[in-house]
Amino acid sequence: MASRRQDAGERGTWIARARSMGRVLVNAPVRWSVDRSIRPFP
Repeated sequence: MASRRQDAGERGTWIARARSMGRVLVNAPVRWSVDRSIRPFP
């Protein structure tokens, strides 16, 4: 039972990590386009 609970906890951390990574991947292009609109590259 303890190992199963530990597995659930690890899965939760993995899900949270995946969500944060997804958020970063989604935010990166948006931030880049905003950066570009503010001061376009030569």
